[in-house]
Amino acid sequence: MPQTLTLIITLLTLSNVLSRPVRAETLTVCLEGGCDFTSIQSAIDAASNGDVIEIAGETYFVDQAVDTLGKAIVLRGAIDEVTGAPLTVLDGQSAGRVLQCLNEEGPGTVFENLVFQSGVQTQGGGMYCDGSSPTITNCTFTNNFAVSGGGMYLTRGSSPSITNSRFTNNAATYRGGGIYTIDGCAPSITDSSFTGNNAVNRGGALSNFNGSAARLTRCTFTNNAAEDGGGGIDNNNSLPTITECTFTFNSTNGRGGGVLNSSGSFLGAPTFTDCTFTENFATEGGGGMHSSLTNPTLTGTRACENTPDQITGLYTCSGDQCVSALCSDCDTCPGDLGEDGEVNGADLTTLLDQWGCTGEDCTADLDGNGTVDGLDLVTILCNWGACSN
Repeated sequence: MPQTLTLIITLLTLSNVLSRPVRAETLTVCLEGGCDFTSIQSAIDAASNGDVIEIAGETYFVDQAVDTLGKAIVLRGAIDEVTGAPLTVLDGQSAGRVLQCLNEEGPGTVFENLVFQSGVQTQGGGMYCDGSSPTITNCTFTNNFAVSGGGMYLTRGSSPSITNSRFTNNAATYRGGGIYTIDGCAPSITDSSFTGNNAVNRGGALSNFNGSAARLTRCTFTNNAAEDGGGGIDNNNSLPTITECTFTFNSTNGRGGGVLNSSGSFLGAPTFTDCTFTENFATEGGGGMHSSLTNPTLTGTRACENTPDQITGLYTCSGDQCVSALCSDCDTCPGDLGEDGEVNGADLTTLLDQWGCTGEDCTADLDGNGTVDGLDLVTILCNWGACSN
């Protein structure tokens, strides 16, 4: 066979081999043997893009932070077949960080059905992302500790997708007991819960800082606390979009038991749609929410039975609102002082006649802060027109 023809056939054969898709492999990890690996990091080191690492439902003590090395791989733990709760635990032993993504990981890097616990680090005890945006599904971050971002620390545009996950009993000595985001991060957090997290400074559950634009949908914030402000969430110079979220029993010795908004971003301001604030507490005011130097937009907000008041500071209302001392008022028509089925000029006149009134006999004290003032005027104006109830 002529050498030229042989060369052509060889090149065509090589091209055909190289063009074939690489088949993803499934690697297994368990502690007692019988699997491909006994170490999660060893499995990651051996994995290629597209591979799946299945990790048995055991507790793995982490001596050094697990690092996915920029690989688009899936780390999948085991679940309880009845409850769906993850059974695979990565434990930092209160000695170091549990997990980190430092190499521009994207959505193809997936963490599923895992528990990250007992991690300790200056930034991100449970997980640290630097310029990385992995996918996190059905994971639990619990009992992690850091100066900032006890459960998770996100920086330099990190924007993970977090779904059906839980942040419980994480703590920070500065900000963001559950999660801390900084410098343009935009995580998407959906159907997730924040419970019992704590920060010494601000943002018991979540702290957004310096242009961060988190998107939260159908999340719950319960029993979180911060010493200086924002028992649930602290938004500082940030513009998160928060939709259908519930804030209950969050507290602070500062302002904003549920949420504290401050130092508005030139890019915009926080947006809240169809959110509920009940039974939150703030020593210095804004039991449900407080805003300073920013103007958040509130649509369909329900804020009631917070202490000592409901919402303080500047905000823009859009659509029906209920800001009231009693949640039962939200089932009628907030602002309808005349009880005629419409919030109108007559109600405004009643409020103005009682302006500055203090005490229990002030019927126009709609938010229950003890004084008929501008906050009650906002309730009238936000609910102007025919009652929708």
